[in-house]
Amino acid sequence: MSLIYFQGCIWFGNLFCPLLSAMGIISNLVYFAIASALIKSCCQPPTKRYNSNNSMFFNSFLALTILIMFGITCFIIVNNDVECGPWKSPSSLQCGTLGRSYPRAGTGK
Repeated sequence: MSLIYFQGCIWFGNLFCPLLSAMGIISNLVYFAIASALIKSCCQPPTKRYNSNNSMFFNSFLALTILIMFGITCFIIVNNDVECGPWKSPSSLQCGTLGRSYPRAGTGK
């Protein structure tokens, strides 16, 4: 994730400093060289083979969660009252707790 964030910063900063691309290429090469050396020296292959059946429940749970969030968002967008919120017209203020009554400042009513 840090590499993706760093690359996004390079893309954004490239608008203001064109030499940032060259610095980004050099820093990415150094980062990959260090990461490769660390992986080769510290990591060992697993003794037990990875079984993809163990992660099927987790992947299904993630997919179901995304579908539920997408469904809720679609439901809210489809059932949104266009006359309420930022799309309301000044002639029809029926949203919120005030209804059609307007707050009167300084009158005490």
